[in-house]
Amino acid sequence: MAYIKQIRKVFLIMIPFIVALLLILLAFQSVIVIQPSTSRAINEAGLQRTRCQLIAKDVLVLKYRTNSTEKAQAINELQTLLPNFEREQAVISSYPMLQVQVLSTASRADYNAIDVAARTILVNHATTIDSTQIDIILAHNNMYLITINQIVTSLQQFTEDEEHQLFYIETGIVILILLLVLVLSWNIRSVANKIQSEIDMLEQAVKSREG
Repeated sequence: MAYIKQIRKVFLIMIPFIVALLLILLAFQSVIVIQPSTSRAINEAGLQRTRCQLIAKDVLVLKYRTNSTEKAQAINELQTLLPNFEREQAVISSYPMLQVQVLSTASRADYNAIDVAARTILVNHATTIDSTQIDIILAHNNMYLITINQIVTSLQQFTEDEEHQLFYIETGIVILILLLVLVLSWNIRSVANKIQSEIDMLEQAVKSREG
């Protein structure tokens, strides 16, 4: 009975602990599955970079091309791009990572200059294309692209660091679970050996009496 109580005590201590570790491991796995916010932010920042390049392309068309069809297409594209350009800037500015917020603040002046100039062009395009507004967009475009590239790089680095941390934590939990299973197995085997030893001793005692 003492050995059975010993095994039961080991099970009562070890099994809940192993189950808890397994649940923690599953929770860390779910972090990767259900939290794609950083990856989405990288994709969206990349799209913002593309939008900025398209805005620059469109204003260059307005400044240097004489074909009215090309100019009309550039105006239509600007009308489509700007709402998304403005929406995404707000999303980037609200991202909780400190480095992204710092870079977003640094990009605000260039973003505002591009956005206001593009809006001015759209409002007045039916009468005249203001070359000054086009020059403003072109002047701020490169600096804005540099800052957006830095945001993308920061987010990618953050994602890599986060994945490494999760990997180390998960590896540690798996190793701990394996160690606990080994300890549990060793205790069971130890008790089983003691029981077998007592059985052998009893058998020897019975044989001795019979002899």
